[in-house]
Amino acid sequence: MVVHFSLPLPGALIGIAILFCLMTVSSASAQSISHAAKPLLTHMSFFFLPAVLGIAIYWSTLQQNIEALLLALVGTTVFSLCFSYWLAKKVLPSTSSVEDK
Repeated sequence: MVVHFSLPLPGALIGIAILFCLMTVSSASAQSISHAAKPLLTHMSFFFLPAVLGIAIYWSTLQQNIEALLLALVGTTVFSLCFSYWLAKKVLPSTSSVEDK
């Protein structure tokens, strides 16, 4: 589907979107989805093998660029936390813990 429609999105993201759409339009219950997902969750460690192998293959490149990687990881984490805080302050109603007497 990714290749057919030339979507620059990971397959996992497209799968989650399809699952969401199917759950929205059909009467699939959480129990039926849980029953289907149980074998996948049992063998979850196998899904991390490609990432671990990718790290092992590119270990020398990762070591050469460790400063840039750490800066990118810390910078994007701080940015996303600050943005989430700002967005929550804008969207969520403010509640005052101090009541006027």
